Amino acid sequence: MDRLTLAVQFEKYRDMILKRWWILVICLSLALTIAGYKVYRQPELYVSIGKMMVRPRVNTQMGEVYGEDTINFYGTQVQLMKGSQVQNAARQKLLELERQLPLPPEPVLDSRQERNTSIFALTVTSTSPEYSQRYLDLVMQEYIAYKKRLREETSEYTANTILKQVDQLNKERQQTEQELFEFQKQNNMAYFEGQGNLAAQYQVELKRRLAEVQTEIDLLDTETAEQAWSRAPTEAGSSTNVDDGSSSISVKNLKISTEGASIRQAITMLRLEREDLSRFLKPKHPKIQRIDEELERKERLLLIAREQTKEQIIIYRESLIKQKEALQKSIAQWEKEALEAGQKAGQFALLKANLSRTKELYDVLSKQIQTINVGANIEPETIQIHEPATPAMLIGPGRLRVMLMATVLGLGLAFALMLLFERFDDRVRNIEELQEMVPENVLGQIPLLMRDDDEGPLLMANLPPHNIFSESFRNVRSSLMFSPHREQAQVIGITSALPGDGKTTCSVNLSVCLAQIEKGRTLLIDADMRKMNVHRYFNMENGPGLSELLSGQISTDSAIVQTAVPNLDLIRAGQVPPNPGELILSDRFKEVLAQLCQRYHRIVLDTPPVLATDDTLSLAPNIGGMIFIVKANHTSLRFVNRSLHLLKQRGARIFGVVLNHIDTTSAHYYYYNYCSAYYNYAAPGNTEKGGASAAMLKEPA
Repeated sequence: MDRLTLAVQFEKYRDMILKRWWILVICLSLALTIAGYKVYRQPELYVSIGKMMVRPRVNTQMGEVYGEDTINFYGTQVQLMKGSQVQNAARQKLLELERQLPLPPEPVLDSRQERNTSIFALTVTSTSPEYSQRYLDLVMQEYIAYKKRLREETSEYTANTILKQVDQLNKERQQTEQELFEFQKQNNMAYFEGQGNLAAQYQVELKRRLAEVQTEIDLLDTETAEQAWSRAPTEAGSSTNVDDGSSSISVKNLKISTEGASIRQAITMLRLEREDLSRFLKPKHPKIQRIDEELERKERLLLIAREQTKEQIIIYRESLIKQKEALQKSIAQWEKEALEAGQKAGQFALLKANLSRTKELYDVLSKQIQTINVGANIEPETIQIHEPATPAMLIGPGRLRVMLMATVLGLGLAFALMLLFERFDDRVRNIEELQEMVPENVLGQIPLLMRDDDEGPLLMANLPPHNIFSESFRNVRSSLMFSPHREQAQVIGITSALPGDGKTTCSVNLSVCLAQIEKGRTLLIDADMRKMNVHRYFNMENGPGLSELLSGQISTDSAIVQTAVPNLDLIRAGQVPPNPGELILSDRFKEVLAQLCQRYHRIVLDTPPVLATDDTLSLAPNIGGMIFIVKANHTSLRFVNRSLHLLKQRGARIFGVVLNHIDTTSAHYYYYNYCSAYYNYAAPGNTEKGGASAAMLKEPA
C-alpha cells in the first residue's frame, strides 16, 4: 500500500506539472533571464590572500593597561580586521599612492581564523588584480598600526586618569591629617578613652543597686506587719544599711516592729496560761480575771504596735523610692558621659582609618604610575604578517553558481505557484472527488477519447461493439437499471451545469445503449430548443420537431423520425421558438409526454444547462428524473452543487451524476491502459459540437 500510495502521489504531481507546464516555463525563464542579466553586468573578480599571526600574551603585568578578554580574543580580532577604521585607513593610503589611477569599487574583505591556530586568513575580492593585492597588504599593515595606536592611546589615557587620581588622593590625605590634628588638639583622647571604661564599670554597679532597691520596694508592697516583724533583726544594735551615696536607713528604725513581735508572743503565752487555769477555775476567779485584763492590755499594745509598724513600712518604702530615683538619675548621667566618650573615640578612629586608607591607595597609584611607561612598551600580543598578500587570482563572477541558484529558485517558485493554483482549483478532477463532494449517487464515468474535428459528433453506434467508450455507457445504463429509481426511469432528462460539459453526447449515446436492450423502443427528444445539436449525431438536417409539436403546428407522428440505430426514434428540436420556457410549462407538453410514455419503453430528453436557462428547472418536475453530467477538469464544484440544489428546490428527482471526459492518462485511471489493450482497437474521439473543445487521448491499437 505504501508503494501504491507513492506511485499515485507521483502521478498526481506529474499530472499537475503537465496541466500547468506554462507556469514552470514562465518562472524558469524569468529567473534565468534575471540571473543572466545580472551575470552579464557583473565584472570579473580577482582574489588575493594573506595571513597574519595574532597571539595574546597570557602572563599579564601590573603595568599592562591595555588588554582583551582571552575567551573572545580571536573573534574580536576578526571584527577589527574587517572594521571600517582599518579599511578606511588602507583605502586612504592607497589613494595617496595611486593618485594617477582611478580606483575600482569598494573591495570585499573577509577574515577568518584558521582552525586550532593563531593564524588569520584575510582575503580581498576586487575587480582589479593589482588593487586587490596592494589593498590587502595595506590592510594588514594598517591593522598592526591600529593595534599599536589603540594601545598607546589607552596607555596615555590611563596614565592621565591615574595622575588625576593621585593628585586628588594627595589632597584628601593632607586634609585628613589636618582634621586629625585639630581633633586631637580640641579633645583629650586619653581622658575620653579612660572615662569611657570607668563609666561602663560604674554603670554596671549602679544598675545592680537599682535592681536591689526595686526588689525591696516590690516586697514591701506585698508583705504585712507580721511578715515585717518576722523579717526584722532580733539582736539589739545590729543594723541593715541601704546606701545610695548620701543617706542610709538602719534597723533601729524598726525597733517597734520587734516589740510588736514580743507582745504577740506574750499574748500567746497568756492565752495558754488561761486555758490551763480554766480547767480548774471559774471565769470570775481573780486569777482568770487578772489574765483577761492582761490579755486586753496586750492586745491594745499589739494593735498600737501594728499601726506603728505600718507607718514604719510606709516611711521605709518612701525612702527606697527616693533611693531609686537617685540611682536612675546617676545612671542616666553616666550613660550620657559614656556615650559622649564613645562618640569622640569613634570619630578619632574613623579619622585614623580614612588617613590610613588614603595613604595606602596613594602609595599603590604612585607605584603604578611609575610602571605605566614600561608596561606601555610591552606588547600585549604577538602580531606579525605571516604571509604577505598573494598575487591576485581570477575567480570569475560565479556565473555557474548564479545560474544554478536561479534555476533552483525558478523551479521552487513554479512548484509553489502550481500547488497554490491546485489548492484553490475546485474543478472536479476524478471520480473520488466527485463522490466525496457531491451527495448524489455517481452512476459512472465516460473517458475522453481522441478524434479529429472533421469526423463529426461521436456516436457509439459507429464504433466497434467492444470499446472503452461504449462500455462506459453500458456501465451507466446498468447503474441506472439497477438503482432504487429504476421504476421511475421511463422518462430520463439529461442536463449539466454549464454548456460544454458533454450532456448532448451523453444523451445520444445513452439512448443508443437503452435501444440496444430490445425490450421496447427508445425515444430521444432534443429538448434544448435554444441550441439544438442532437440531429447532427445522426447526420440529419434540423426539421420540424418539439417546438412545432408543442405549439400545435404538427402532430406527434409527424414529429417522430426514425434513426439508423435500431429501436431508436428521434424528435428534433425544431425551429427556435420565441418562448421556449412557456412551451415547457404548457399543458400541451404534459399531454404529449403522456402519449409518448404509452408508445415507448424509454424516453431520453436532452435538456439545456441548468445555470444557462430556466427550461430544465421547469421541465424536471414533470419527468421521471434527471441525470446530471459533470465534465472532468472543467466543471466547478460550486456550479455542480448550485445546479443540484436548484433542481431539488423545484422538486426534481436526481437519478445520479455521470463524470464525463475523464483523462485516462492520469494516475487515477491507470487501469484504462489495460482495458485499451484488452479491447485491442484504435479509439475514435469524443467531441460535442458547440461545446468546449475536448482534450485527446491516444489509445493503443
